[in-house]
Amino acid sequence: MKEKLLNHLELKDFEEAKGLVSFYYSAFNNIDLGGDIVTPSAFIKTVQENFTHIYHNRDHCEAVGKPISFGQDQKGAFCVSQLGIKTEDGSDCFEQYKAGMIKGHSMEYKAIKWSYDEVKEIRTLTECMLWGVTSVTNIPMNLDATTISIKSITDIKYSMEEIEKYLRKGNISEKSGIKFLAEYDKLSVLAKSLKEKLKAGRTTFENENEPESKSIQTINYLKTNLKIN
Repeated sequence: MKEKLLNHLELKDFEEAKGLVSFYYSAFNNIDLGGDIVTPSAFIKTVQENFTHIYHNRDHCEAVGKPISFGQDQKGAFCVSQLGIKTEDGSDCFEQYKAGMIKGHSMEYKAIKWSYDEVKEIRTLTECMLWGVTSVTNIPMNLDATTISIKSITDIKYSMEEIEKYLRKGNISEKSGIKFLAEYDKLSVLAKSLKEKLKAGRTTFENENEPESKSIQTINYLKTNLKIN
């Protein structure tokens, strides 16, 4: 079975002139959100034997680059990938890196060898079949207003600002522009809904008129002036 794991690991390097990106896709010897510990031996065999078949996509979906080398250090396992900047999806991902919108990285894998601590409920992975690595956008695609904490209004505002910066400055495709414009609109509605719920509970938060106070004019501006390929 193919498993997916999101790692909030920082970008290792980005060579804008060449379209090269390197990033950690797995951290070693710490417990992840899924209750797994990845050991340094986990990917050695698969990288040696399956290197040409390992892919690089975005959000577990579109192909955006081609891994050209893999490595590891004391922190974890990393990948160097050549982004396909002449393809639509690769170019969009390239612009998202430039705009700082890629905040995490993920891997898709199959566990081959592991041990399990039934008391601590922790699985230690010693060998994995690495299928692919993924660049993950930090835009919250499935926010639920009924379960968001009060401080999440700040997260919504930040995501809206990131999208606006990307749409205003990025040389992006029509598909990506439409996608993130719709996401901006959705976040605006969500922020308004959250504000109403908080007010109904007689709860206030800092700058409560943001972000929806400027969202309508921003959406109209982007719809009118958005420059996409």
